[in-house]
Amino acid sequence: MLPVYASLLIQTNPGTYVKFAVDRNTQGYQRIFICPPTSSKSFAHCQSFIAVDGTFTKTQFIQTLLLTVGIDADNHAVLLAWGLVESEIEDSWLFFLANLKSAMPIVNSSHVTLMSDWDKGLVAVSTELPETKHAHCIQHLAENVGKPFRKEARDLFRAIACSLTQEEYEANLQRLHEHSVPAARYVKSLNQAEYCAPFFTGRTYGHLTSNIVESVNNSLLNERALPCLELLDAIWHKLIHHCFERNIDSKIYPKGQRFTSYGQNLLHGMLILTLTLCKYSQ
Repeated sequence: MLPVYASLLIQTNPGTYVKFAVDRNTQGYQRIFICPPTSSKSFAHCQSFIAVDGTFTKTQFIQTLLLTVGIDADNHAVLLAWGLVESEIEDSWLFFLANLKSAMPIVNSSHVTLMSDWDKGLVAVSTELPETKHAHCIQHLAENVGKPFRKEARDLFRAIACSLTQEEYEANLQRLHEHSVPAARYVKSLNQAEYCAPFFTGRTYGHLTSNIVESVNNSLLNERALPCLELLDAIWHKLIHHCFERNIDSKIYPKGQRFTSYGQNLLHGMLILTLTLCKYSQ
């Protein structure tokens, strides 16, 4: 039924990108990738930032749901594409990212940042998007530090990852070195350009983790208990309904207004801060 479902999605929703993969050995279902036609248009108005992650389904035949999530102009998480695969292995991530690039070529751009965890399969195929800036979620890195070196080392690593200058990075690294030389040696082995702001060449817009994917995963808690066909269709309808509601909400803005409410609040806050600084500098 899944190939029929994929065909119907394309027929009834022109511009939808769907890729269905069959297992070579069993000739049965293996993987599917879905990207609605609204995603490219939505991403054009989003921050140049995406996060990807996977989570287990909760059915008798456990599979992995892979998601790509962005951040819109109201600072809300936006589901852009999803896939259902056998597990988070190199081949499944290669399938997912290759189709994401085909469905939304803009994600393979030097001004776009992709945030992910330290999953081996994902790291191995990061070259599938060679132009994209790759950042690693500090939450997962901190857990990798905490498991062998305990809680205090994990907390000290968080301070390192949140450093805003190279001097701050070196000072925090020295504190970890004084606490645990092996932990400091492990942190030094990590590519600092992929998780620490002073060394990262892209933009993360203040996001240090891939938690935006976790929030979308939580919103799909009930859907993840459905069989695969019902799961995919439920996600589709939930996203399209969300797009419809957002379209209705957009009509409340006065004609000619350039910024969303979130954007206007940011500008207002910056103005207040600037005026305050000017007042105290006089």
